Amino acid sequence: MAYFIGIDTSTTATKPLLMDENGQVLYGAALLAVAGSGVFRSVESTCDATITITGNISPGTDQSVYDQLYPLYRELYPALRPTFTAVGRERQ
Repeated sequence: MAYFIGIDTSTTATKPLLMDENGQVLYGAALLAVAGSGVFRSVESTCDATITITGNISPGTDQSVYDQLYPLYRELYPALRPTFTAVGRERQ
């Protein structure tokens, strides 16, 4: 999983934090419910009180390559959109 998070950090230039809980999506939904119930004053205070950070993942060493190629991708995507649509129709 860390590999895929590493790819995401390279594409978004973010540093996700790792937490010690399994089922993070369900845990996140429960935290929002607790915050909404008024037990804590905010989502941030709910997270501060309940989440233990166990580490983080930094962007990979290839960040500069991504930064260089991303504008090219942004140009190509609109040009290839009709092709993507045609491929999608063929798969149906």
